[in-house]
Order: sequence, then structure tokens, then C-alpha cells
Amino acid sequence: MIRISDFSSLVKTFFKNIFSFRLPFEQQFKLFVSKAFETLFRVYVKRVDDAFFHSDERKDKFKSKGFVKRTVTTAFGHVTFERRKYVDKKTGIHYYIDEKIGLKRYRRLSEELIFTILFEYQYATASFLAKTYGVSRATVYNLVNSFEMPKLDIERFERDDDSPVYMEIDEDHMKCRRSKNTYMRMVSIHRGIEEICRDRNKLIDKHTIMFPTSVSLEEVSEYVLNYLEKRYNMDKKKLIVNSDGGIWIDSFVGELRIYNPIHIYDKFHLVKAIAEISKKDKEISKIFTGGLRKITLQNLKIFMRISRKRRM
Repeated sequence: MIRISDFSSLVKTFFKNIFSFRLPFEQQFKLFVSKAFETLFRVYVKRVDDAFFHSDERKDKFKSKGFVKRTVTTAFGHVTFERRKYVDKKTGIHYYIDEKIGLKRYRRLSEELIFTILFEYQYATASFLAKTYGVSRATVYNLVNSFEMPKLDIERFERDDDSPVYMEIDEDHMKCRRSKNTYMRMVSIHRGIEEICRDRNKLIDKHTIMFPTSVSLEEVSEYVLNYLEKRYNMDKKKLIVNSDGGIWIDSFVGELRIYNPIHIYDKFHLVKAIAEISKKDKEISKIFTGGLRKITLQNLKIFMRISRKRRM
């Protein structure tokens, strides 16, 4: 159990510093959050390491050979911590608890920080991200240019039922030193929306994959298919894909044909497409008299009925 005493010195220092007015309050608070995260992370690592050390698995398979330090860079700053070095009794191979706490071997950045940098690189420069997260510009460029799909370690969704699986796909322009026309693509998988409180919702079981154009659609689709197979029972489910209808997205959705996906426009691009049609067609424009922002299922059905008649 984490006690208040673990943070008493940290909290006292924070209040002492904010009233000394040496730094603006916001900077002091960022420093406090960074230090608090480091303290919590160390406590977390120690608890996980101690639990493994006293486990039957460790006693049967591994010898403990003292402590080894490691430093990783997270979204909250640099963290240095200690954990035990274990040696397999049979093979002599070294083992650490790093993967149990979500850290990849030989990687200086946490997975969350890598995801954050890749996402924010769509909107920010490498220099800004390097300064914000305490990494070099070369590190930011290397993350983008040497992107690899993450390895799947997925368990079955506990609340699985026959409701649809939703997939939202989009892309955005990304600045890149090697190429002027690079885009970051995103696939977000979820099970719909649930209400947290009044006027506030969240996506159920959201899982997001981001990848640059240098990664083949075949590789990404293989990852997505494996994820769907391991996470859900897809036998009786509908897969509903929501996008702007781009050419590469059509190709990608085609790779998922084993699940017979239903591919539809997202609301923004649906409104945009209907607006273009309505400009040239008075009959269709009359359907949406309340404005395109007030599209209902009823006027969409009328729109579809008219469209089908004209194609016949």
C-alpha cells in the first residue's frame, strides 16, 4: 500500500517552491507531476518485482543476481529505477520484469511516449516535440521513418456480445524531413459508445493503430485481422467501417472481406457529399429543409429511395 509519507517531502517542496515565486506556478506544477510520477513508478516497479521474486515461478526457474538500474523516457519525463536481475537456472539467460510493467527490452522510450510523439507529430514540429519530451530531433525522425507494427498481446474482451464492432479510419498530413508528402494513417476499433455522465460519453474498448504510409496495407490489415480474431468472437458480429471513402481506405477495407465489412461515410463526409448533390438537385435539396446538420434517418431513407430510382 502506498502511504502519504512516500510523498510528504515531495508535497512540502512543491508548496515551498510555489510561494518562493522562483518559477511560474505552471512550471512548478509540471515539475511536481513529473516527480510524483517518478515516485509512483518506482513504487510500482518495486511491488511488481517483489511479487515476482517471492513467486513459485521465480523460485523454480530463476536465481536472483542483485539489482540493476535502468532509465526510460516517458511522457512525464525521465525515470530511473532499480529492479532485480534474474538468471534462468537451466539456460543462464538473463531475465528482467520489464515486460510485466509494459517496457520493451533495449528501448529507451516508453510505448505511451512513442504513441504520443507519433500522434502529435501530425500537428507539431520535431523541434517542439524534442523539447517537450526531452528527446532529440533525430529520435523523433527515427520513430517516424522506422515505424514497425506493434506485437499483439491481446486477451478476449470480457464484455463481448453480439453487438457490432466499429472501425473508424482516417489520415492526416505529417511533416517529415525525408518526404514532403507524408501522411499518418489511423485505424480506431471500438464497440460503440457508453455514457459516463450527462453529456459525456466514451468509446467502449477503444484500440487505436497509427502508421505512416511507408507501412504496407497488407501488414496493417494482417494486424487488424489478428486483433479482431483474438479480441472478439466475430462469427455473429457485423463489422461497420466509418471513413471518408478514400481510395487507400477502400483497398484496406477490401483486405478485411473475410468479415464482410459494411463501409459507410462518416457523418462529416456524408454531409459534404449530400451538400454537393443538393446544389445541383432541387428535389433532393427539399428533403433536407431543416439543414444538413439536422440529418435524420427518415430523410436519409427518402434520399436513398430517390437515388435508387434514378439509377434504375
